[in-house]
Amino acid sequence: MALLLKENSMISTKNSDASADHSAQPKPNPVFRADHLGTFKQFLNLIWLLSLVLKVAPAPALLWAFTSLIRSLVLPINLWITKYLVDAVVDVVRIGGSLNPVFTYLTFLLAGLFVQRLVGWIDPWLSGRFQQTAGRELTRLVIVKAPRLSLEQFEHTGYYDELRRAMSQTEQKGPDILDQVMSVVRNLASLIGYGAVLWVIHPFILMGVVGLTGISVWVAMKGGQDVWSVLSRQTFKRRLADYYGAILINRNTAKEARLYDLKQYLIDRWTKLYWASRNELRREAIRVDLKQFGTYGIAVLASIGALYYIATSPSVDASPGLYTILFQAVSGILDPMYLIVLALRQLGESSGYASDLRHFLDLPEYSALSADLKKNTRCFPKPLRHGIVVKNVTYTYPGNETPALRNLNLEINAGEKVAIVGENGSGKTTFVRLLLGLYRPDSGTILADGLDYRDDIEPHALYRAFSAVMQSYVRYNLPLAENIALSRVQTEEQQHAVHRAAVQVGADITDSLPQGYDTLIGPEMGGVDLSGGQWQRVALARAFFRNSEVIVLDEPTAALDPMAELAIFERFRELAAGRTALMIAHRLGIARLADRILVFRGGTVVEEGTHDQLLREGGEYAEMFESQARWYR
Repeated sequence: MALLLKENSMISTKNSDASADHSAQPKPNPVFRADHLGTFKQFLNLIWLLSLVLKVAPAPALLWAFTSLIRSLVLPINLWITKYLVDAVVDVVRIGGSLNPVFTYLTFLLAGLFVQRLVGWIDPWLSGRFQQTAGRELTRLVIVKAPRLSLEQFEHTGYYDELRRAMSQTEQKGPDILDQVMSVVRNLASLIGYGAVLWVIHPFILMGVVGLTGISVWVAMKGGQDVWSVLSRQTFKRRLADYYGAILINRNTAKEARLYDLKQYLIDRWTKLYWASRNELRREAIRVDLKQFGTYGIAVLASIGALYYIATSPSVDASPGLYTILFQAVSGILDPMYLIVLALRQLGESSGYASDLRHFLDLPEYSALSADLKKNTRCFPKPLRHGIVVKNVTYTYPGNETPALRNLNLEINAGEKVAIVGENGSGKTTFVRLLLGLYRPDSGTILADGLDYRDDIEPHALYRAFSAVMQSYVRYNLPLAENIALSRVQTEEQQHAVHRAAVQVGADITDSLPQGYDTLIGPEMGGVDLSGGQWQRVALARAFFRNSEVIVLDEPTAALDPMAELAIFERFRELAAGRTALMIAHRLGIARLADRILVFRGGTVVEEGTHDQLLREGGEYAEMFESQARWYR
């Protein structure tokens, strides 16, 4: 290993120029926000979203579309029935004709009104069923997508902006798209029905209506897209405002906020961001409304002009019934026109949401390591016979110029207990992330018994080979048994295995819990709260419960009292028996238990050896150890 360390030093020196060149430019950040899309492309994304929601909930969607179509046809049919009914009544009054046609048309009219009312009752149930199903499925697609992304993306604010845009409207904009389309179809049918009446009287009037409608459609669709564009630009500001508010109401931050008397400061920051976003959106909405109402106002004036023309022009000759529905048509055509414009404006907003959702779902997935189907099919070696070898690994975080790891070379033998020490920022945690397969090196390779992480081992098989206790471990608000068993959820005789793991690390605290291992822990969900040390023991039990090939512990006893820490240390070798173990140690006492210690600095290993060897050498490790030891003398 000393030879490997010397080789690592030589490689680092030899490649210093290359590394400098490599770090001269920041590593590109992941691309999240889609470029500005034109109206046509957003319209195509709208069609994509419509096809998606129809695919996930076809039955209620088709029934809803059918009832909406019936509802849209009933109105123009009733309009023409009204025309014939009035003509029949006039005939009876003028020439004493038969009442049979009157009763016939009246029956048809009542039947049409009944169908219209019946469909109006059924529509809400079908739309609710569709929206519930489609909204749930769109939410599921976003939730399923997130774990498939590279964790590098989680380090960038753009990820959270895009996630919010995709997630915030899954139960509204997605399902509502069919309602908006149905509104257009329903009112378009009414528009056509009224238009047919106008065509009978004078085709020029219909042509004017069609022209005005076309202009209104464009203004409404473009206006909706502009409003959504403003909402998209505001995503970060809205997230920041929510963060300021959450500091006051979150259990983990409320104590410090109260201690430092931050209430007014945080409320002022929230208020400023809220109203800045609100006012910007309101200005855009007013601008769009002025355009929309302008075109609608022109349509109203045109309708008044058409009515005046019909009433005064001697060239218009029609029956009383036709005059009746004609006035209804000219005045009534404004309602479906307005509703179409309103629905199209909402569709414009939905097209912006569709573009954001599609861009998020199309983000490259981390698990797609290779286009070659013959690669990434191997399992992680079990048992690990030789060990893990890291060769010339360099890694830079997106947006940074300086590599976190630089030409790193090291070996970890199978079954070896290795401690990793070094100052903050020396690359310890980054190395662990690459070792666990969570991040991928920019260059270099990591081999497990000769199998390459990148080309040979299937990603999920790689994850299953490790268990870890991170410094910022998760406190799951779940029953104690489930909290421990999450690391290996498909386990036979789970109850006995959970108990054994808890006893091993001193996390068997069931005597103090009302329902033993079935007790819900975590006050946010109404459970029992634990001390910091108890939570850390639960995290340790979860790691050892997995029975993995390699276990990684990042300062595993930081929250434990000295006696509990000593008990864990004394049993460490027993707990890690038969496994390869890595410990990131800030308190160097635990490093004495390791077979070998690796000292990190500047993203590479600068010293390695046992505790006694490193003390004798009097290098960086010895200096750190002596600095800590002074406080205990």
